[in-house]
Amino acid sequence: MLFRSTGHYFWTFQVPGHLGRAARRFFMISGSAFAINTGLLAVLLEVSGLSDSVSAVLAAIVTPVITFAASRLWGFSPSNEKQRMV
Repeated sequence: MLFRSTGHYFWTFQVPGHLGRAARRFFMISGSAFAINTGLLAVLLEVSGLSDSVSAVLAAIVTPVITFAASRLWGFSPSNEKQRMV
């Protein structure tokens, strides 16, 4: 997990700011993504009537999109400290 958060910080999103803050947010996003994926898969299997394979594929498509959006918009967003100072 630490390697992934550092890689996203320096390579994927390349934003200035505090690495510790980004890492904490990344861990929260990762935990939430696990919960979302598990919950979505359970709902798809129990409620939708879709096959196991289709449910797994849908959950595997939706969860990374949500995770990327959360990481981009919140987890690795630039610090607002400069905006508050102005």
